[in-house]
Amino acid sequence: MENVEKLTSMSSEELISERRRLFAEMDPGLIEFLKTRRTNQQHSCSQPALEKPSSMDTSEGTVHGDTTEVPAEVEELVNSYPNMDTVEPDKLKWIGEMPKPGPPPEDKPYNARFDFEGTLLAYADKGEGVLKGFHNHGEEQSRPGYTIQELIQLSRSSVLQQRVIALNTLAKILYNVSHH
Repeated sequence: MENVEKLTSMSSEELISERRRLFAEMDPGLIEFLKTRRTNQQHSCSQPALEKPSSMDTSEGTVHGDTTEVPAEVEELVNSYPNMDTVEPDKLKWIGEMPKPGPPPEDKPYNARFDFEGTLLAYADKGEGVLKGFHNHGEEQSRPGYTIQELIQLSRSSVLQQRVIALNTLAKILYNVSHH
């Protein structure tokens, strides 16, 4: 409120002078961002928020030529943030279903994977899918659980809770090994 009062008390010459000073001090990229943001906000107020870009041929969230389905929540958020007016299906693939892993290799060893209780998991989940099973986005995304190497890497995280989970899981693995 104080800023509005100050602006209304200034003369037009003072406003123009202050505007020039601000533009001279600000980063040109920031100025351009603010201008496009203002234009986009005015543009989005005059049009429906869920209008799909004309460059994409979409139908009910499914992009033709690709099997990636865009969740409705993503489409609703598209116009809520700057520079998010185009849905990029390639960047949304990680939230979808993963391909099922083949059978375990008979002639090559593979990494053992564990759950948070330190229990050794089967090579592949039992058809539950990545949303119900215990999966991560590491090298073998379609396999459930964490490897010892992934847990050690997670134990070096800068986030305290990630370190705690990793160290607790490693401790449970060692406990289970010693008691079997």
